[in-house]
Amino acid sequence: MADKKVSFGLTSIQSGPIEADGGMSTSLSEEFGYTVLGTAVLETTEPSTEDIGIEESDAPIMQLVSEPGKWTIAFHTYNVSPEAMVAAFGGTITGVAPNQVWTAPTSRPSIERSVKVTTKSGMTIDMARVSLSAKATMNFDKNQLGKLEMTGTVLEPTKAGTKALVINYGTAA
Repeated sequence: MADKKVSFGLTSIQSGPIEADGGMSTSLSEEFGYTVLGTAVLETTEPSTEDIGIEESDAPIMQLVSEPGKWTIAFHTYNVSPEAMVAAFGGTITGVAPNQVWTAPTSRPSIERSVKVTTKSGMTIDMARVSLSAKATMNFDKNQLGKLEMTGTVLEPTKAGTKALVINYGTAA
């Protein structure tokens, strides 16, 4: 009988620029960090199906998958640093820390990154190409922190032979 594997907890979510050849980034870093408790989720959507019926039966004789489900990742971060804002929204940073200024871009660019999730149970999940979108929620309440709400869809990599999503069940490096 095969060993059972479980996934729990989050060690890190790293991201980085997709390689020029379309492969998984080799320069990943924890661009966001400070992940809000209970918000990091990797999930699939349900596939769309079409039941094929016949007059002679109430039950379908076949079910076709018309659109496969897709993988999505979501997490919120309390990190609203200029670097995190550029990674989430684009734009530019001027000045030198601690006197930096982030300026939003004129139009929101499409943000595509490679993403790697490492769990406390030792799994790593590599996503070579993810379309990320962000929503800022800057609370001015004395009991809450501002945050970025990140969502992403795993896309087909542009590098031939590269898989969209790979889960390594071994010990995290």
